[in-house]
Amino acid sequence: MIFSNKLKIGVSTVLRVSTVIAFCLFMFIPIAQAEQPYDITSCHSGKIKALFADKEMTIWSGEGWGIIMSNHENKVFDNCTFHVMTVIQVMGDRTTETGFLKTMDPDGDIVVAQTSRVGTESITKFLHGTGKYKGITGGGKSHRIVFGRIPPDSAAACSRGIGTFELPKK
Repeated sequence: MIFSNKLKIGVSTVLRVSTVIAFCLFMFIPIAQAEQPYDITSCHSGKIKALFADKEMTIWSGEGWGIIMSNHENKVFDNCTFHVMTVIQVMGDRTTETGFLKTMDPDGDIVVAQTSRVGTESITKFLHGTGKYKGITGGGKSHRIVFGRIPPDSAAACSRGIGTFELPKK
């Protein structure tokens, strides 16, 4: 009888622990699987135009085109091309930039993102996607690796971006 009660208590405990583990796996594994990392290097060149310039402040518009190489084993965004439009403000030593980026993969699917930069660090937020990227959310940070100007109205740059994104569950 004592052995039977201990067996019931043991089986009951195993069932409760198994239920908690199953619940945690059910709740948290799909979330972890939905979030995917990216690690990219992007390079672009384009045109810049001065809207206003004096010794205290300069405002430019910029438009560029480039390509992305993936540094991650998942090869997300590898060989994507992009078109970017920005507004750049320089006041003293502080540079800020706000822009929008349209990225297209080799299959023709598109991701639209918003970028904001202060100094050499940018924050990217995914806004919209088509095809396999429909419903994309997430974003990340990037740092400028190199920047150069070809006066009077051209520039080129490369950046490294790291972040995560999520796609809706199907």
